[in-house]
Amino acid sequence: MEAFTQGDEFCQKIRKIPGLGPISSAGLKVAIGDIARFPSPRTLPAYFGLVPRNITTGHSLKMGKITKRDDKLVRTYLVQAASSLLMLDGKGKFRDCQLRRWIQRKRQTLNHGKLVVALAAKQLRIVWAILSKNEAFDYRKAGVAKCSLPKT
Repeated sequence: MEAFTQGDEFCQKIRKIPGLGPISSAGLKVAIGDIARFPSPRTLPAYFGLVPRNITTGHSLKMGKITKRDDKLVRTYLVQAASSLLMLDGKGKFRDCQLRRWIQRKRQTLNHGKLVVALAAKQLRIVWAILSKNEAFDYRKAGVAKCSLPKT
């Protein structure tokens, strides 16, 4: 798996994201294919079932459990990657960046399970941004909403 991902540009871009390694990047390459088929960053986590199910009755809207759609194995890899990143952050071994500050803000409001899924979805949105804009991962931009970034 290491040799396969070393020679592939798609996998090399994804492997720069904290928490994602050779196995998860190869799984994402196979599952995603062409990033152009996902029109926005929200569609990629939805494709992998990492968004809450909407339960609408009458006028009340409730958020349920995650939808668990598409490839179970890749979703497992993503959740494991997010969990390992949270473990690194908990031990203080994750470098200070926007993504770490995002994790710390979410840690105050979400329980561990929901935080892991939210971080996995966040990593997928970062994957979408990197692949659709054909850029390298940047620690300064990761974890920041697009509207907060300076205009270039």
